[in-house]
Amino acid sequence: MLRTTVLATLLGAFAVALLMHPAGADAKRGITLGFAEPRFSSENVKTRDKWFDRAEESGGKIARVGIGWRGIAPNEPADPSDPDSAGYFWAGPDSAVREADKRGMDVIFTIGVAPNWAEGANRPASVLGGTWKPDPNKLATFGKALAKRYNGNTPDPLNPGQKLPKVNKYEVWNESNLSAFLTPQTENGQNFAVEHYRKMVNAFYPAVHAIQSDAQVIAGSLSPIGSDTSGGAGERQGPLKFLRELLCVKGKKKVKPFNCGEKISFDVLSHHPINVDRPPLAKAKGDDAGIAETPLIKNMLKVSEKAGTVATPGKHPLWMTEIWWNSNPPKKGNKIPTLDEQAAYIEESFYYLWTQKIPVAMLYQVGDEKGSVFQTGVYFDSGKPKPSQTAFSFPLVGDRKSKTKVGVWGIAPASGKVQIQVKGKGGSTTKKLKAKKGGVFQTTVKLKGKGKISAKLGKDKSLTWDQSA
Repeated sequence: MLRTTVLATLLGAFAVALLMHPAGADAKRGITLGFAEPRFSSENVKTRDKWFDRAEESGGKIARVGIGWRGIAPNEPADPSDPDSAGYFWAGPDSAVREADKRGMDVIFTIGVAPNWAEGANRPASVLGGTWKPDPNKLATFGKALAKRYNGNTPDPLNPGQKLPKVNKYEVWNESNLSAFLTPQTENGQNFAVEHYRKMVNAFYPAVHAIQSDAQVIAGSLSPIGSDTSGGAGERQGPLKFLRELLCVKGKKKVKPFNCGEKISFDVLSHHPINVDRPPLAKAKGDDAGIAETPLIKNMLKVSEKAGTVATPGKHPLWMTEIWWNSNPPKKGNKIPTLDEQAAYIEESFYYLWTQKIPVAMLYQVGDEKGSVFQTGVYFDSGKPKPSQTAFSFPLVGDRKSKTKVGVWGIAPASGKVQIQVKGKGGSTTKKLKAKKGGVFQTTVKLKGKGKISAKLGKDKSLTWDQSA
């Protein structure tokens, strides 16, 4: 499958940006790729299996599974810290972790949507249920129940003699800078969402670690697009603004810490660098943050770690737990990326994030879903692969290093010898190198001017990378 030429201006801008952030020479440093897919928790067995199978076929190593607190505990259990307490319904997450485990995939649980009994009082009728002032202490207790059930020692109720697979990655809430997920964003002129979210994470962190000492509590998970406009059902705020207050730092380019009182405790910071319909390294406006703003977020985190405004010591990785582009088709519109552009954007984003030493990157979704506003999958709803499925499973990127040399970067879909073919004005050349399944491979090839680069490993073929001059 060949990718058609992406606009030279796009590739040229991408190459310039990468040269400003050169890749390290150590191909041993990898990046774990995965999917966030709502249908991983589908009650329909065929639907759940279909998209887990497609995720596995694509080489996904990690699955982001939504944990709808409201659906799991619609009424307050007699003992909310006990996962066996009457009132808990675990069928959905149980099924998801079984399916992931069968396929060798790790799981991230993303907790959200508070039940009525765990929300704050006097929720306005205009506010979405599950978002209103979730009680931090009740969230912590729910965290205990989660950590106990998925500690790796719980008997599987559907498979006698077996145990439920372990889950130790817990992402606290989804896109808390949007009123679609956390309300109110502001209250009495204050940034309520940031302060309340800090309390939620700080309550959840020790509760889960008391049960699983090796747990990874993930904070952030912010929408890339916001505004400072207050009021209304669509209230939102920019992720950089939200993070500055959350991490107790100020400034955008020259970042400095400040004393904000309560520090936050987490193991991993996450973000959703979604560029919507723009190329991977298109600059965001104001306090928005797409892929190109990754260095800004990393710098904020570094300053906060050094100053101790993050309560947990040491370095904290930055994970990208939701990235997507719609494709045309099935969506229609002049600004919506074509199938080939979607594929190119995915490859380029993985490479750039790798240069930034991001260890985890996840696409939303595995496949399109009829009737959804999101048509972001690497498969069509029918299960037919798009070019982006190859971009995910066998990404390949060229990065010009000089007038005569191009760096080639990729991720191998299997273990073996990768054959890299380069076609230019001077003819064709082939280079071979060893690679491990899911591992990064790198080399440098000779290419003056424009050319085409592709890779093959056994029966697997990458898309063709159109190298600009």
